[in-house]
Amino acid sequence: MDRLRRWFVFLMMLAVLGGIMRLFWLVEIRGAPHTLKKEQAALASALERAAWVSPHAAGKPAYILVTGGCPACAALETGTLETLQSRGFDTRVIAVARPDLNGRAVSTPQERAEVAELWIDRDWNFYLRWREPGPSTMAGLRPADGDAARTAVVGASQAAAANIADLVRRNGVKFGYPMVIWWNKSGDMRASLADNAAARHKLEKEIEAS
Repeated sequence: MDRLRRWFVFLMMLAVLGGIMRLFWLVEIRGAPHTLKKEQAALASALERAAWVSPHAAGKPAYILVTGGCPACAALETGTLETLQSRGFDTRVIAVARPDLNGRAVSTPQERAEVAELWIDRDWNFYLRWREPGPSTMAGLRPADGDAARTAVVGASQAAAANIADLVRRNGVKFGYPMVIWWNKSGDMRASLADNAAARHKLEKEIEAS
């Protein structure tokens, strides 16, 4: 009986410890921004070379990688983006067509047409329309499919994102969408995978303190 009681107490202690560790992970670790220390020059160059769109604010750049069909991207673009702008950042959005999976396209023809348009014209007002919630209303947009030049642009968006993802991962940081990369007031290159509410909250708190 005493042995069973001791095992029960031991298992209860393990459960409590596991709960505390999970709570710590959820509150303090999950979604916390990371400092990127490796390949900084290559990463900065890759971000700058991508065909980003921005309002051309005078402040420091904050690069935001997004894809179509991404609810977390939409949540960031209607909240965190404004927080970045309010702190004086030039928000540079890099729109990417979702990469193919097992040889089959994941992105839609409309999405590919919109990404091609963003990369070619780099029009902030077009981007503001593109990020509006709900089904796309951009009827009559020139298709990317069947147009060799625009298809190449879509491929360029995917190649640029793959290169940036590789450089981010070399820092031991998980890559995904939306990904925000910026420089804080100390000059550190920071990255946040803001794919959930907790991560967006941590990102906004850090930006507000900058």
